[in-house]
Amino acid sequence: MIAGGGGVKDHIYNLNIDAIEVYNTSSSKKAVEKALNAAKTLNKPAIGSSDAHTVRELNTSYTVIYFADDVINSKTIIDSIKAGRIKPYFKSVSRFFSRLFR
Repeated sequence: MIAGGGGVKDHIYNLNIDAIEVYNTSSSKKAVEKALNAAKTLNKPAIGSSDAHTVRELNTSYTVIYFADDVINSKTIIDSIKAGRIKPYFKSVSRFFSRLFR
């Protein structure tokens, strides 16, 4: 979120970021397309995260990280993301259906 409310919109092109969240359980197709376009334009890795608000939404959007070696810590996670050794995944969940299980 940008100070003052609202999404990042075109501000994303002026930010110093390492990756862009493309997939999110709550994101619309239009939002995903915009995020993918921004990631490609900025040559940044695309990531996914659940932002789950219900049990049904868990494990619907996530990022698999591939490590260069067997050491896993915050530095190697960040290094892997920056190097693009990641793969985001997304499984669509009906918002109506997911709200039934709140």
